Formats: sequence, structure tokens, C-alpha cells
Amino acid sequence: MGNDLITPVSAADREAFFLECPDMDVENSSDGYASAAIRILPLRDVLTRDWGEEVYYEPDMGFHGQPLSVTDFHAGMRPFDLFSEYRACILAFREKKDPAVFLLDDHYAVWDDSRGTDVCSYLDFLLATRGQSDARKRWLSEYGGYDRRVRFGR
Repeated sequence: MGNDLITPVSAADREAFFLECPDMDVENSSDGYASAAIRILPLRDVLTRDWGEEVYYEPDMGFHGQPLSVTDFHAGMRPFDLFSEYRACILAFREKKDPAVFLLDDHYAVWDDSRGTDVCSYLDFLLATRGQSDARKRWLSEYGGYDRRVRFGR
């Protein structure tokens, strides 16, 4: 993955992602559509949980610029931040290294409208926005953006 795929977020864009309602509390964890929540799984669960066929993928789409079988694609997807029943973030591994974080939308089915980011940028973003779900979507969603990468905070 070349550096030409990574675009830093401008200071103005960073400000735009901060909470629209800074005093908003994190939603109750029983709310499946929580507007602000962080639920990062323990590392053991991230590495061992079978994501199965919950995530849509067609082999001709490719991933990180390379064709992958459906089986290999699903093997490289790992649940990471299951913050609602409607959206989640996953770690996507390329050759079992250098994971990127992607947003899953529409009940975890749509991943290819998400730009990727690195884990550190994602965690910085969560802290800055207090886990606001819509902020994640504004930052990572871009039609067909799965071959683009963004960084936050540096």
C-alpha cells in the first residue's frame, strides 16, 4: 500500500468531525442504534471470532488492489468496534499484517463505501468525537472509497 493512498485530514475537517452536541452522553448500551458508543472487543475476540458471511463481498471487487477469494476476504476481516447493531468497524488485514479499520454500514453488510484508516488514527478519532456514530460515518464514508486511506490527528 503506497503513501499516495493516504490523505491527512485538514484542521478544518478535523473540527467538522467533532461532536455537534459536545455535552451528549454515551448512549445506553441496550440501544442497538446508539448514536455515541465505543465497544472495542478484547484482542482475543478480534483475532478468533469468525465473522462468517455477514459482510458482502464479490471477488471481482478486489481488496487493497488485489483480487481475493470470498473465503480469503472473510478470513481477513476481523470485528473490532461493535458500537451498534447497524454499524460497526472492522480490522481488515492484508497478508495478515498492517490492518486497516473500515466502517461497516447497513447492518454490517456494506464495507466498500468506507475509506480505511490506521488503528491509531481511529482511536484518536473516537476520543475526539466521544464515539459518535454519525461522526464515524462522515469521516470514513465515501462511495467506492475502499481503496482510499485517511489519517486523523497528526
